[in-house]
Amino acid sequence: MKKIHIMSAYEKIGEIENLLDDACDLFALIPDEIKEQIFEAHTEKESLAHCLRWGSQAATEIRKDWHVVVSVIEVDEEDVK
Repeated sequence: MKKIHIMSAYEKIGEIENLLDDACDLFALIPDEIKEQIFEAHTEKESLAHCLRWGSQAATEIRKDWHVVVSVIEVDEEDVK
């Protein structure tokens, strides 16, 4: 894999992190009574609030540990120079 692809993926994770943070901020603006009804109506195991919070945290942790994430990916030789 080329180094540029690894760096591009890192930037995309950063963009995802920012979008999830923005989504968390938007969700916080919804009145609690409506959030309760969303929680009751949504029949999945995890709530929307849970997914937003933990998704944001996951993106943050992935970027923080990026060196571990990509450590097993072989970088093309001509791209290392």
